Amino acid sequence: MYDIILAHNEPKAENFLKRLSGKNPLFICIIGTTETAKIPGISAAGKYPELTDYTPPADVELLLLGKCKCIPGVPMTPEGIPTPALITVSALKLADIPTLVASGGLKVNPHVPFLDLGGRQGRDVRTGNAVENAEEVMQKARNAGENLAKTADYLVVGESIPGGTTTALGILLAMGVNAKGKVSSSMSENPHELKIKTVEEGLKASKVEFGGLADDPLKAISCVGDPTIPAFAGLVLGAADKVPVLMAGGTQMGAVLAVINALNPNILDNVAIGTTRWIMIDKTADLKGIITQIADIPILAADLDFSQSRFEGLKAYEAGVVKEGVGAGGAAIAAMTKSKGSITKDALLKEIERNYDRLVRSK
Repeated sequence: MYDIILAHNEPKAENFLKRLSGKNPLFICIIGTTETAKIPGISAAGKYPELTDYTPPADVELLLLGKCKCIPGVPMTPEGIPTPALITVSALKLADIPTLVASGGLKVNPHVPFLDLGGRQGRDVRTGNAVENAEEVMQKARNAGENLAKTADYLVVGESIPGGTTTALGILLAMGVNAKGKVSSSMSENPHELKIKTVEEGLKASKVEFGGLADDPLKAISCVGDPTIPAFAGLVLGAADKVPVLMAGGTQMGAVLAVINALNPNILDNVAIGTTRWIMIDKTADLKGIITQIADIPILAADLDFSQSRFEGLKAYEAGVVKEGVGAGGAAIAAMTKSKGSITKDALLKEIERNYDRLVRSK
């Protein structure tokens, strides 16, 4: 019925999918930036490391305005592959899904309205002092989640933060989850060694051993995380005891899940991960391997396929570039389920190609 793969814990995934069918979601994109993204070779989310400050605001401008204002064109990898926000905006528009932007902590603000959760841009994870006011951000996000849960049948929460898989690795290791060599990358060549070295420097600087902060997720975020994690976890913690929450993303969702599981595991029956097929087939990462160490929650994957696309920039997704981000998989799943399957992966590809033609090829 749907172009959606039940990627992990099939019975629970099927049940969760039934609960979403025909329902009206609210899509929330949490944005943030971290100096970690400027370490050469860590992220492909921006042509040059210093441009990563502009990627998240540009992504959400695209979602709300249909174009970017803070940069010309759209965010691109160094090879010219476009942001996954193209997938997200296409899905949200086709299914007429309302969208809200929330900031965990930014250097550059977007030219659209956004919910400011009181955070600041993240520092370089190697300092061991990466996030300034994680507790305040989480508390505000929790309050927002409680209230936003009253406005929709369920929430889809995505994120945009360059360098986010590295900071997610930091939190996972600090909390005792063996994630070395398991986090994904926006690049086809996953720089695992660089990520591990970066995070280990941060753990050493903060005098944290593997698993030393298993019961203190806020300290794990503060030492080696990024500002989207307390915002994301807080929203889920506030909303998931009232409505289902689809956590839209790739291996970064492991870090969010570890934080939620340490603070309130009782809400996890109302939580699933929504991602893309490209994350599930990525041989350089292991989302399932991370999740199963934390909690037994379902994973759904949008069965997107760009192999027949007219554009090389989209075909590159099939070669393992970009793969996920800006809640692309979760937005696609929400569009398919809201329409009860009338929005197919082929219909989505047509809309994505239309937006690609308008925003990328014409520039």
